Amino acid sequence: MSKEQLLRLIGSLIRAADGDLVNKRSCFPCPPDQHEYYKTVRDCFQTMYREADYTKSNAFKKEIAGKSDSLIEMKAKMLSAPTKRQAHQDKLLTQLCDLNEIGNASNYINIEHEPLFTKAAQNLARCNDA
Repeated sequence: MSKEQLLRLIGSLIRAADGDLVNKRSCFPCPPDQHEYYKTVRDCFQTMYREADYTKSNAFKKEIAGKSDSLIEMKAKMLSAPTKRQAHQDKLLTQLCDLNEIGNASNYINIEHEPLFTKAAQNLARCNDA
């Protein structure tokens, strides 16, 4: 499988709450020397996905720059609705698991997850197509 396919597989497994299947070589067909890298990527992506909150992202910070406190509060409340939160999580995971979009994902992760994003990107860079 290619790196792109493996990345999408990680996303599908995370979305289905089966991210642990990456641990099983029989379920995750990556080159043996790259397995630890993919497990690290999965761990980072799972945390970013599970804790994703648009109001903690750089995109939101840019969006609210110069806005009134009441508008910021209203917007944050709207974005905390379960459906909005899930939509953000799904969009973020899709971006993280697409080699063409992963760079854009850095704007939508929680600011405190920037070290996780860097760690995932570094490990992903060590992976090659099988």
